[in-house]
Amino acid sequence: MKRIFIGLTVAGLATMLVAVSARGGSMAFDDKGNLFVADRDSGSILKFTSDGKRSTFASRLAPENLAFDRSGNLFVWDGNAILKFTPDGERSTFASGLALKLGTWLLIAPAIFL
Repeated sequence: MKRIFIGLTVAGLATMLVAVSARGGSMAFDDKGNLFVADRDSGSILKFTSDGKRSTFASRLAPENLAFDRSGNLFVWDGNAILKFTPDGERSTFASGLALKLGTWLLIAPAIFL
């Protein structure tokens, strides 16, 4: 599996280097400065803290697009559904049965436009 490395500077305060699959998907930051990456090769959402620690936030997915709302909920496009993860990691289905081919959507809290 090919890997790519991404160097990110967060608000000019800290720089982190993260490694994700070459087919990595969307990235999003939460309000605490943690980076979330959709890793399509592993079927996971990876979480990187501001000090560079990596963990698996969620697995057994087909994640593509990620976005946070103002309440800190993470929304994930997962093939034909939008999943919602609370800040505590509780998972629910926000919308399902969607026939969007590319999974392109825009989140403007509190509304999602498909």
